[in-house]
Amino acid sequence: MSLRPDDVELRPPWLHRVTPTQWKLLDGLLALFLMLGVIQVAGLIGPEARHASNLEIGLALVASGAVALRRLWPIPILAVIAVLVAVTTGLGQPFAVVPIIAFPIATVAIEYRRKISLTALGAAEVALIAGSAVSVVLWPQSPGSSNIIVPAAAWFIGDSIRTRRIYMRGIAEQSEQRLLAESDRAERALAEQRTDIARELHDVVAHGMSVIAVQAGVGRHVIKDRPDEAAKALEAIQVTSRMALGDLRRVLGLLRRDGDQEAANLEPSPGLRELPPLLEQVRSAGVAVQMEVKGEPVSLPQGMDLTAYRIVQEALTNVVKHAGGATASVLVEYTPDFLVIEVADSGNGSGERVVAPAGSAGSSVVAHHGLLGMRERVTLFDGTLELRSVPGAGYEISASLPLASVTQ
Repeated sequence: MSLRPDDVELRPPWLHRVTPTQWKLLDGLLALFLMLGVIQVAGLIGPEARHASNLEIGLALVASGAVALRRLWPIPILAVIAVLVAVTTGLGQPFAVVPIIAFPIATVAIEYRRKISLTALGAAEVALIAGSAVSVVLWPQSPGSSNIIVPAAAWFIGDSIRTRRIYMRGIAEQSEQRLLAESDRAERALAEQRTDIARELHDVVAHGMSVIAVQAGVGRHVIKDRPDEAAKALEAIQVTSRMALGDLRRVLGLLRRDGDQEAANLEPSPGLRELPPLLEQVRSAGVAVQMEVKGEPVSLPQGMDLTAYRIVQEALTNVVKHAGGATASVLVEYTPDFLVIEVADSGNGSGERVVAPAGSAGSSVVAHHGLLGMRERVTLFDGTLELRSVPGAGYEISASLPLASVTQ
């Protein structure tokens, strides 16, 4: 199988500046130089040199001229030159033509695999030896030498160039593969980062806007008859919007990568300790909610603490949006192995609900972005999430987060 120079490219930089046309021109000049050398050695120039017959000169000139085509048809040109050199050597002119064969042999060694180039070298050496043997028989007075060193040295140089190019190409491919792998890792990390940001933005905006929408509706209905209640609604909107803006600034801080002071001073992520203000917001939206904590609280990792908070926030947001006027309860239970969070409502509202069957932790019916976000958060900690409709008692969300990595 041929292995052409383009297949093993990495040439030295200065060779890249030589165009294919210029290479052909250089090969033509090389062939012309070799032809002049043949004429010089054959005795047409220089009276002291041994004169050769017209046949010997003609064969040597053809062999020299064929060098100009060595890049177009490397092996056929080598075969032609090897035959011409062998015949010319047999006619008694070894030193005039043997060096010519070095150029096509080097070209074959560069462009073809080692097995093929060694075979070509062996065939050329056999031809030279045969020509030398004939020369010794026909011209005993002629210094008939096969001169096998010249072709072997030419093959070694060409094979070394080919090996180096393959090595350099391998280094370039490895570098390219590393760059592709790094780019792929960066893209995956960016996609995960976008998912995290989208989830955070949904949790922040959905809850804050739901409370604000409810309070705005209440204020609009009572502003004429009960201005005091309208004022309370506006106050709740003000508090909720400020908290939502603070959360938005924190989430948008995730997009900052310049490490400036503003990003460093962002507020920490909310956790279970911030549940009381959250419950107050929900109560201000007209939903009576109670919270119960069981077990001995433990210090949670920031990610898990945020996940627990977001689960409660999203569940209560759904109550505000879809079960206005209902009552809700929040249970946070610390067991030896799990952090269990349950949010249930009485189901008094008339809004449309997204309901999953009991125990359907992997149910595909949960298409709602908020519930999908909860499931994604729980999955990150190898937890489980159950979404179920309780007959006659509304809707219930239950999440369990393993505490094994926390308590160890």
